[in-house]
Amino acid sequence: MVAEEKFEPELYQKKLCSELEHIIQNYAEDHANMKITKIQSNLMIIVQSFYKRNLISKDHCGIFQQKIKSLKKIENIEDILKQNEQNLPSKNSPREAKA
Repeated sequence: MVAEEKFEPELYQKKLCSELEHIIQNYAEDHANMKITKIQSNLMIIVQSFYKRNLISKDHCGIFQQKIKSLKKIENIEDILKQNEQNLPSKNSPREAKA
């Protein structure tokens, strides 16, 4: 007999979030010639579709949306993603003063 695998939602969601992280990174790198706003828009659609299908939690959806919004320079995407993993900026954080 084949042993049945037990479905573990937390493990599944963790793997899915890891894959979504790779999608965000690779998509931005592969579409470097696109405007960043178009890249962000396309990635937001992906994240929202995952959330609407209950594949990721509301918290994860918010985290990925913050990561996508923080994408500014394609060449620095890995640094941005690592920085966001460590410390997500809050909505109320003051903007830097322009010189």
